[in-house]
Formats: sequence, structure tokens, C-alpha cells
Amino acid sequence: MARRYHSASSIKLGQRCPRAWAYAYIAGLREPDVDWAEIEAGRIVPPRVRSLSLGKAVHAMGEAYFGGMRAPYAWQSLPGQIFASGIGALPLPAACDEIEVERPIGDVAVEGAPGGRVLELHGVRWAGCRDLAVRQAGAWLQVDYKTTASLARYALTPEALRDDLQCAIYVVDLARRLGLSEVACRWLYLETKAVRRAMPIDVVVPLEHAIKIVEPAAALARELDTLERVDDAEQILTACYDYGGCQYHASAGGPCETVRSVGAYFEREKGKRTTMALDPSLLAKFQALPAPAQPAPAQPAPAPVATFGAPAPAPAERPKRRRPPKAQPEPAPAPEPEPAPAPEPPPAPNVATATGFAAALLELHAELAEAEAAVMAAIERRGVVLSRIAAAVAAEVAR
Repeated sequence: MARRYHSASSIKLGQRCPRAWAYAYIAGLREPDVDWAEIEAGRIVPPRVRSLSLGKAVHAMGEAYFGGMRAPYAWQSLPGQIFASGIGALPLPAACDEIEVERPIGDVAVEGAPGGRVLELHGVRWAGCRDLAVRQAGAWLQVDYKTTASLARYALTPEALRDDLQCAIYVVDLARRLGLSEVACRWLYLETKAVRRAMPIDVVVPLEHAIKIVEPAAALARELDTLERVDDAEQILTACYDYGGCQYHASAGGPCETVRSVGAYFEREKGKRTTMALDPSLLAKFQALPAPAQPAPAQPAPAPVATFGAPAPAPAERPKRRRPPKAQPEPAPAPEPEPAPAPEPPPAPNVATATGFAAALLELHAELAEAEAAVMAAIERRGVVLSRIAAAVAAEVAR
């Protein structure tokens, strides 16, 4: 059954696994909408619901920052700290000539859609709200906030952002409405873990390129619209492991009882592998590199030759490390006679204890020197192995 509208997030879910899409949009199994204030007050929710609630709270801080309204959460709260980490990558509100906050995309009225309207493109209705669009010195910039547990794992590269479906849909909407041929985009990734880090990803997307990116997604949307039952949707086993595990699997309390196959995962990934073509100029540089000099192998000492009438020379013994001699305790001085009414003299210092400690300290220093020598030998061997690895790589590239 055709849906009234689609979104970039729904199509991305359908790309990963149509069965998961069917659970969400046919069976209606969606995550509950929990306000972050309830979680701060102590409400216990699953990790995925907590992550979604935190993301919405961070977006609310951005809406308050650029909308001039009162912040829904204190800046010292977790959402405030996360959003504040990325303020340096955002334009100053006072320096903007025009600001659009949480504006819905499209110009076609559809009841129930975010903002009550949608964007029609390639025969499909697309819904969504742009986080931010600002105009400075006559140039427009659209911004989207992305909360993530790991910048290294989940932040898109500029090349991937240029081909991202959500980015393309928003570019088409803004470019058509303002008469632009291209749109500058900034995806601001905000890390939610203990370390507060932010990373902006910038890209300029031409309108024609964005229209082409949406075309295959529209074809998938029409295909998903033909599904009538959850069981009619295909299962993609490799998607079971995405983003920490599918929320619809039985292991997470969902209805899907599919046996997740590790073998199927690797079999699917095998088909994605392609042979990387080396740049000819890079290949020439590798071929021009001289092979690293190989260290001469250590020559074993010649075996002693026995002669008639003379005994064979005995092998040289390794000199033994001698420990410093232990200091002998000095005899304690005899106490001098004191008059009867005077108190007894204090005991003499234990010279043997101090001398024994000094001897032990010298012994430990000797062991430390021996350990440092072993470390230096290991570092030298590491350099030799690295040289051999470089030579092997250079030889493989030259073939």
C-alpha cells in the first residue's frame, strides 16, 4: 500500500533491510518518544530510546540557540554540553542576515506530514525538516546536527555526504525555492560520549547532482509501497549487526526470530570487495624507491678445530656478573658510663640497615641497566623487521 510520504531515514532503513522497514511502517512498531527530561529524572529506557531522546534534546538546544527562544535544557546539562562543543563550527546568529530553523521541506500540502507539506520528486513525496539554513553576505548554508557515539565510525566523509540521500533532498528543496544552482552544506557531528568533540563536514552539492541521487531512492520507495505484509519483505541478514544490532530482533525484545548467521555476513561482505586500482603516479613513486638495505646475517663463530697431541680449546665462558659485596655491620660502640641519676643514652643508629639498603639499590640499578639493554636490542630488531616489510611491499607493487 502506497504511503502518503517517505523520508530519507525510512528509505535508508529499507535499503538496509526491507523486513525492518516493514516492522516500522507496516506493523507500526516504532520507538516510543521519550522526553530527555524524563530520562534525567530517572526514567529507565532501552539504550536506543535513550540515544534518540538525547539526539532530539541536542537538536532542541540548537533550535533555541538560533531561534532566540529560551533553551529547553540548561547549558550545563548533557544536551547543552554536547551542543556547546560544536558552537565554534556554527555561524554567529547575530552575524546572519537570515535564519531558518526547523523549516519543513516542500510546498505540497499533505495532512500529517511534518509541517503539513512535502516535496514531490521523481513521483514520490518526501517529508522532513531542515535543522538550520542561514544566509551570510548573500550566500546560503544549510546545516544538519548529527549526534553520534563515535566520530571515527559514523561520521560521513565529504564524498559520502555529497551522495547522501537526506542531504540531496534538502539541497533540491532549498535550491528550487531560492533559485540556486548549488547549495553549501555542513553536517555537524557531535560526539555524545565522555569526551565532548565536534567535527564539521562541508560539501557543495550541485542541484542536478542532488536530483540524480534521489532517483534510485524513489524507485526503492515505490517498491516498498507494494508490500502489504511484514512477511512479504526480504530479510537482509547482514543488517542484523548494523548500529549495535537491529531493534526488531528477538534478542532486543522484537518480533524477528531470524537466526543471525555470521557466515552469511562474511559471504555478503565478500561480494562488496573490489580490487583497488593504484594511481599510476603513485605506482611510479613506489617503483622508484630503492629497496632498503638488508642487514648482513650474523656469522656464527667457527667451531674449534681439534689437533693431535693438543687438547681442544675450551669454549670461552661468559663472564659472570658480580654483585657488589655486602657491607659488614660495624660493631656498635660501647655505652659510656653515666652517673646513676642521669637517663640512659639513646641507642646507636642501625648502620647495618642503611648499608643493606644501599647495596640493594645498587643491585636494582644493575638490573635496570640490563633491562634497558634488552629494550634497545628489541628496538633495533623492530627496525630490521620494518625494513623487511617495506622491501616486501615495494617488491609486490613493482610486479
